[in-house]
Amino acid sequence: MTAPQPARRRYRSDGRGRVALFDTAARELYLKTRADGATQAEAAAAAGVAVRTVRDAYTRVPGFRDAEKQAAVAGRYARLPHGESRYTHLGCRCPICTVAADTARVERRRRAKTPTATARKEAPVVPLPPPPDPDQPPPHRAPDQATPGSPEVFPLARAS
Repeated sequence: MTAPQPARRRYRSDGRGRVALFDTAARELYLKTRADGATQAEAAAAAGVAVRTVRDAYTRVPGFRDAEKQAAVAGRYARLPHGESRYTHLGCRCPICTVAADTARVERRRRAKTPTATARKEAPVVPLPPPPDPDQPPPHRAPDQATPGSPEVFPLARAS
């Protein structure tokens, strides 16, 4: 009986290193998963590669960066639920988003027209006293008295 052999790493037939793990099928799976709304790490795990391998493919595989950007945008649309926010921010015009936006808009306009119970009431108008006579001194001090605590001339600080 022979002992079981340890698993060997797979190498390319031409002897130039390991077999590529991120081949065409794995890339297609990654892009489909990414377009379905998965994050980069989740899509890489589904394809069986590390996130670093995906980033390496940006420079090594022609056109992969653009395909990944398109899949990321599609995934962003897939992650955001349908509603007023999607209508406003992403321009989605599906029936669900359109009805939600219309309903919210009508409600905001209705609230703006009706006063709320917490709205402030106008303050009563209080008449101002008549302006003082320029010939009369202010009532709180005598005409020959200077303002207390303020000297007539302020000494300048010396630069020393």
